[in-house]
Amino acid sequence: FVGLIGIYTVASFRLYQVSTGAVTHRWLYLLLGGALVFGTTLLFQPMLFSDDVFTFMFTGRLLSIYHLNPWVIIPNSIPHDPYLAWVFSGRATFNIFGPLWLDIAAGLSTLSSNPITSLFLFKGFILGTHLFNSLLVWNILSQIAPERRALGTLLYAWCPLALIELAGSGHSEGILLSLLLLATLLYVKLQRANIQRGAQQKQDIEESIWGKRQIARFADVLHSPLLLYVGTLLLFGLALSINLITLLVVPLYIWYDLRTERNIARVFLSFCWRILVVLIPEILFIAPFWTGAETFFNLTSSVDMDHFVHAPVGILAAPLHPLYRALTPHGLSVVLNPDLAADVTIRASAALIF
Repeated sequence: FVGLIGIYTVASFRLYQVSTGAVTHRWLYLLLGGALVFGTTLLFQPMLFSDDVFTFMFTGRLLSIYHLNPWVIIPNSIPHDPYLAWVFSGRATFNIFGPLWLDIAAGLSTLSSNPITSLFLFKGFILGTHLFNSLLVWNILSQIAPERRALGTLLYAWCPLALIELAGSGHSEGILLSLLLLATLLYVKLQRANIQRGAQQKQDIEESIWGKRQIARFADVLHSPLLLYVGTLLLFGLALSINLITLLVVPLYIWYDLRTERNIARVFLSFCWRILVVLIPEILFIAPFWTGAETFFNLTSSVDMDHFVHAPVGILAAPLHPLYRALTPHGLSVVLNPDLAADVTIRASAALIF
C-alpha cells in the first residue's frame, strides 16, 4: 500500500508537469497497464477490508443454483452449501444489493462451482470494470479537456482507494461507476450534438442534393439530442438498479438540466417524466424480487446505519415504532426488528432529502 500510494503521488506530480503536446495515446497504454499491474497484485489478496465479495458469490448461487430470492433468504438457510464457509459477516442478514447486481452475480456464479475460481471471476470482473472506467474517463476528458486527460485518467486509474475497493475487495461500485461514466459520456455527446445539429440544419438549407440531405437527416436521428438524453436517463436507471446511492446524483443532474426554465408548471412536468424514465429500469429489475411487505422489512432491517443512531433526526423515528410493529408481517417479528426498520427508513429518507 505504501508503494502504491507513493507511486500514485509521484506520478501525479510528474504528469502535471508534462506539456500538453506530449500527451498522446501512449500515455493511455501506460495508465491502463499500471492499473492492471496494481489490480492484479490486489486480485490475489483473498480479503482486505471487506468480505462483501464472498456474500456476492453466495448470493449468485442463491439465485442461479437454488432459485431463491436473496432479499427473502439468508445464507444460513442453506447450511450445506460449500460456499457458506467463505461468508463471514453476511451469513445472518438479508442481501441489500441492487437487483441488477444480483442478476450479474447470478450470471457469474454459473461459470464455476469452485470457490477459489469464483473469487477470481468476481474480482477479475470488477477489475475489468475499473479498466473500462479508466478508458471512459480518458474519452470524456479527450472531448472536454484534452490537455488534462492523462492526469485526470491517472487520478482515477491509479487511485489507491479505487483499486483497493474494486480489485481488492471486489465491490459492485465498479459497474456502478461504469454506468455513471457512460451517462456522463452520453451527456458530453449530447452537448456536441446540440452544436452540430445547428450547423447541420444550416448546411441542409444550403445543400441542394437530395441524397446527401437524406443521409444528413438519418445521421441527425441517430445523434438526436432526445435519443441521447433518454439514453442518459436510462443509464441512470440502470445505475439505480445497482445501488440506490444514484438517487443522490439524478435529482442534481435533472435540476442542472432545468436550471434555466422559469415556468414552474413546465419544470414540474419535465422533472416528473425524467424521473419516470429513470425509474423504468429499476422497476423492471426489482419486480422479480419484490414480494411485498416482507421484502421491505427485510431490506430496511438489514441496512447498517448505526453510525446515525445519535442524529437528532432519529427523534422522528419514535412515532413510527408502534406503526412498524403493527405492520410487520405475522411471524417475522421474531427475526426482524421493526424498530430498526423504522429508524433506517427515517435516516435514509433524511439523507436522500438532504
